[in-house]
Amino acid sequence: MRPVGVEKGGRIVLIRAMITRADIPRVGEGIAYVHGEIYPKIAAMDGNRGFAMAVDHSSRRYIGLAAWADDEAVKANADRAAGLISDVARCLGGSEPSVETFDRAVAHSVKPLRVGYWGRLTRVEIRVDDLDRAVLKFRDTALPLFERYDGLAAIDLFVNRMRGVAESVIWFDGLQVLRRSRPRSQEMQALLAADIPTLKIIEAAEFEVVIAEMGPLP
Repeated sequence: MRPVGVEKGGRIVLIRAMITRADIPRVGEGIAYVHGEIYPKIAAMDGNRGFAMAVDHSSRRYIGLAAWADDEAVKANADRAAGLISDVARCLGGSEPSVETFDRAVAHSVKPLRVGYWGRLTRVEIRVDDLDRAVLKFRDTALPLFERYDGLAAIDLFVNRMRGVAESVIWFDGLQVLRRSRPRSQEMQALLAADIPTLKIIEAAEFEVVIAEMGPLP
């Protein structure tokens, strides 16, 4: 089976996403530093399609998401982009970030991501042989459940095909909307697990968008 990507005009478009995680104890200071010092440098890199950052307030951890046009852009900028985020963690006394590169395999956008929106992130491990089937199952399950849900902003699924790891993020335009959607998310997880026994949920978290310098992606 060919890789499942973002469909546009009958062709497959793969968006590379570099997702960075770290504990940042001084969250407000970290947001200001990233927005003022780090984002402009990332935006100036060839092939960059945007940058967003979301914070898990319960753990003072953030996720930085940089989108790239293709493999060449990822490879050309990987060390530099990761180094910039490492600088933030070091300056603020946070943990050294981990960096992973994903394909954006499913993309459903209702409205552009904005500061103050919230997302529910679910990270799973899947046997590599089952990954393409899992992507299709996620698309066929998540869209009917959420595409007309009041307050939905976007549905994204990122996959790392080499490692058999996937991360879904369903974005909403407010915290209360996200909280009300929890039963629907649980239903989706149960349907996915029933159809794909090798799928194992290893993380679930709620993140608030604090930087959203990312336009519509293909």
